[in-house]
Amino acid sequence: MAEEKKLVPLDLVDKIIQLGVVVPDLEKAMEGMRRILGAEPVFVKLMDYPWVEYFGERVDGKARIASYHLGIELEIMEPVGDCDLAWKDHLRDAPGPGYALHHVRFNDVDDVEEFTALMAERGIKVYQEGASVVNPGGKFVYYDTREDLGFVIEVVTTGKK
Repeated sequence: MAEEKKLVPLDLVDKIIQLGVVVPDLEKAMEGMRRILGAEPVFVKLMDYPWVEYFGERVDGKARIASYHLGIELEIMEPVGDCDLAWKDHLRDAPGPGYALHHVRFNDVDDVEEFTALMAERGIKVYQEGASVVNPGGKFVYYDTREDLGFVIEVVTTGKK
């Protein structure tokens, strides 16, 4: 009798749809994108997340974001405000001038709890989560894979469940 295949995270998320870069100065990064690549953002916004939890504690999550659609979305973010956030941790801990890959977002899922359970089986904790500004009714979840991968994994729920 064949053994049943154990579910792994890539059974639930199998496409990268976004790369997130956190920077200390969004204007400087946008000027670099313009000067070097001739790229203009699809939008630039101050994103005020309705709720964010940083290691389980509710905080005021704000970031200025420039979004570039280059076959895959490139999200360049500058954290705003004084509270602790994963984005600020990245600027503080990143090697070099703070310009480095922060997160890789995979395709959206209906049920983030199943994915979270699979990550927990691997010793990976939820780092930060909050209301999605992309999928109304959904939420984004960052998983703390910095030690193992050098970047954060992000999954966003579809808002359907």
